[in-house]
Amino acid sequence: MGGATSELRRRGLPVSVPRRLLSVGNLSLDTDAYRVTVAGEPVELTYQEFELLNLLAHDPGRVITSEALAQALWQTADQKASRRLSVVVCRLRQKIAASSPYQIETVRKRGYGLTDALTRPARP
Repeated sequence: MGGATSELRRRGLPVSVPRRLLSVGNLSLDTDAYRVTVAGEPVELTYQEFELLNLLAHDPGRVITSEALAQALWQTADQKASRRLSVVVCRLRQKIAASSPYQIETVRKRGYGLTDALTRPARP
């Protein structure tokens, strides 16, 4: 009994590694498998879309500057990276549109955040 498990333990290999799961509202990220679900339904994301969502989801409610996001994703924060970031954000928004209550918010001249649409103050 437990032959394979015993062999793994004897070799010093982990028997089971807990998955790193991150949940924000009905949005879930499996950071080990690079999988995202919204309300239990899988969402296909590119590598860059996943990395962006992962950055935003680690601190929901916080706005991260466009420069910091571009630097984290592409190791540069030039004008080209800023435009590229806008495109990735737009595509990501479309793909996670059903996420609730968290949505990607643009804070003009500042950056982006994954914010709770239900508690976000209305803008004039």
